[in-house]
Amino acid sequence: MATRHYESSTSGMNFDRFLDKFDESTLVTMKRHYWTAKQLLRTKLGKKEDEHLLASDASLDSKLTLFRSVRDTSENLLACVENYQAFLLEFFKPNDVTTSRAHS
Repeated sequence: MATRHYESSTSGMNFDRFLDKFDESTLVTMKRHYWTAKQLLRTKLGKKEDEHLLASDASLDSKLTLFRSVRDTSENLLACVENYQAFLLEFFKPNDVTTSRAHS
């Protein structure tokens, strides 16, 4: 099955192509759009790509996917640790209501 040009930079789901990438700078966004347009024109004109370039792109893509996965997992783990720390601080905080009743 042939993939459409927008599916190469997304998960293949239709809604992904409409998601904005807010963490990208304007320059990165322009470079990404330029590359996508260049690839689309290349395929429309019937020009073949170098298989070595495709192989290196596939290798880089897999490494970037792994990096993003590790980064997202690390951020989620950090958020869990912060939530747990906040819970522990709240749980072990001395309760002023019980101490004031004990002295009365």
